[in-house]
Amino acid sequence: MMLTYFLALCSVVAALSAKVLGAQRTSPPAGAIVVRAGTTTTGEFGTVSQAVNSLPNDNTARSIFIFPGTYTEQVNITRPGPLTIFGSTTDTTSYLHNTVTIQFGLSLTTAGSDDTSGTLRIHKNDFKLYNVNVKNTFGQGSQAIAISQYGTRVGLYGCGFFGFQDTVLAEQGVQVYLKGYIEGATDFIFGQRGEAYFEGNTIAVTAPGYITASGRSSNDNTSYVFNENTVVLGSNAASNTAGRVFLGRPWSDYAKVIFKNTVVNVALNKTVWSVWGSTDPNTDHVFFADFNTTGPGIAGATRAPFSTQLNAAQAVAYNISSAVGNFLEHLHTNLRGCTSLWIGVKSLLNVSRFNKRCWSSGVRPIAMFKSSLVILLLQGALILGVAAAQPRTSPPAGALSVRAGAPPSSGMFESINAALSKLPNDNTAQTLFIYPGVYNEQVDITRPGPLTIYGYTTDTSTFTANQVVIQAGVPASTAGSDDASGTLRIHKDNFSMYNVNVTNTFGVGSQAIAISQYGSQVGLYACAFIGYQDTLYANQGTQVFLKNYIEGAVDFIFGRHGLAYFGGNTIATKAPGCITASGREENDTGSYVFNQNTIILAPDATQGTAGKVFLGRPWGDFAKVIFKNTFISAPLNQTIWSIWNPGDERTDDVFFAEYNSTGPGIAHPVRPSFSTVLTAAQAQAYSISSAVGSNFASWVDQSYLV
Repeated sequence: MMLTYFLALCSVVAALSAKVLGAQRTSPPAGAIVVRAGTTTTGEFGTVSQAVNSLPNDNTARSIFIFPGTYTEQVNITRPGPLTIFGSTTDTTSYLHNTVTIQFGLSLTTAGSDDTSGTLRIHKNDFKLYNVNVKNTFGQGSQAIAISQYGTRVGLYGCGFFGFQDTVLAEQGVQVYLKGYIEGATDFIFGQRGEAYFEGNTIAVTAPGYITASGRSSNDNTSYVFNENTVVLGSNAASNTAGRVFLGRPWSDYAKVIFKNTVVNVALNKTVWSVWGSTDPNTDHVFFADFNTTGPGIAGATRAPFSTQLNAAQAVAYNISSAVGNFLEHLHTNLRGCTSLWIGVKSLLNVSRFNKRCWSSGVRPIAMFKSSLVILLLQGALILGVAAAQPRTSPPAGALSVRAGAPPSSGMFESINAALSKLPNDNTAQTLFIYPGVYNEQVDITRPGPLTIYGYTTDTSTFTANQVVIQAGVPASTAGSDDASGTLRIHKDNFSMYNVNVTNTFGVGSQAIAISQYGSQVGLYACAFIGYQDTLYANQGTQVFLKNYIEGAVDFIFGRHGLAYFGGNTIATKAPGCITASGREENDTGSYVFNQNTIILAPDATQGTAGKVFLGRPWGDFAKVIFKNTFISAPLNQTIWSIWNPGDERTDDVFFAEYNSTGPGIAHPVRPSFSTVLTAAQAQAYSISSAVGSNFASWVDQSYLV
């Protein structure tokens, strides 16, 4: 009975967490020492070093909160007791909104050693840092460390580390780097005795060189393990970087580095791994390994003979436990202050929407178990619950079921169209559930009543676990129109679809639609839409696309009269072209509003794509497209936006606007005069309400909003 109560209560916690845990942190937690640049307030400190030096030199747990600003200083942390430093941010789940920077420009040649050149030097155990950027501004010419890390049970969460040579010195002790940004060129993640785990980071390369340089000098238990990171070109990368980047080289003979599930967008050298030098290769005892390395940057790889490509069974052995040991061993003590929990709540397994710290609504996340269990402190009560990611592997009550190859006696339908044909043509609400499989059919949905389609998945929160594919290969040149070529055609209102992939397989040579959308109050959640030209036809009605994957090359999000909102999607471009093509023909209420999306190069992007991608071009004279808070790793053309065609520009009445576009793909923009960069105040006018109406809460599944 008590277990049932706990599990029920945990479902409430999970629902609350979806709203709360992705929160901002803009004010200090209770008891924290406050740092504020230029402060004259009694009890506050103007520098981070002053605040650190004010702490008692004992074993008590302490915290520091830093208000926005750039702090030009070296910070050396040595006190014995646990310490947590929080940076002010509007989004604790990512480094993208960090507002605190600690910077200094000291080089090894001046300081005398790698460690003493560090902008942030950690010589203590039980330390955590959240949402702070750390930079060594020295530049080229010498080793110059951003973070020098010698402690054990050290966690760096949502931080940015910037340098050129030797940015991150993971020299000693157990340490994790989660969901941060690490930038450099030469040996910029390095060290000799560190036991380090890196997950969910963006690793940005700014010049030819080596990402890692492991100095492991004996066959001990130290290693660098990387899992689910992304390698990109830095925003100021040298023009000759492509093809001259390596995952690592061996500083010492027993170097041990493992990369798993890495998306590589920067072109690596074909050998992937390098010797140390031509006369001292240091390769006799190295263990350089990778597993499931994808992305355009790994194309044509012919790996060095001293490296290893792991299979799935072998890759299982390299994980956070193998890298840093029993990371759960500290969960049992001092829960009240959360001071001995060195692994933050943000999922080590990429469970989305969980934040490492949250001060609002009385919910304080404590830690994420490797087994995806969560301990939460809710209003002072300790509750054992399940993680936010939930499977959907069986049909809800009352749903018609579709299963590929199902016999008639099963009561299920073997195609989606067969199931749709059995639905009553009335205003009743109906549901379909689709079992795993590839369904080769065009699907046309027209019934008047509300309809929801669910795809089988082991994780409803993301498209990455989808197991249902609807595909067809009809081009507009054969079908007679864009709409008629659609693999999925929605000609009805009140429609929702979850965790289904929709593909038009035609490829290059004609418009070929994956989804043709004409309905109002239509929601597409954690789906994937894949095509080449004109993938997603948002042509009419109010519609939201939340947490989807959208892939194409030419005008692949387009339409005339659609009122569309796109939030939390991964937008993948696979060839030179324009992401959007708004066909708005008059000054009406139609628009495409994008908020908190990520733009990447598709895994199979053509080699000449970089620098030839635009956010959009105007199909209609009154085209209206707004991108807010976009992280861009695919290298855009510097003008960002395009005309329709030379001699037919169509730019006199367009509204192409951006706010807070970040990432290496938007380096050195030279925007055209017909585009607008919004201020923060102006950007507030463009939201889900402006896009689809103020009544969106009555029909949008808000658990997918970001």
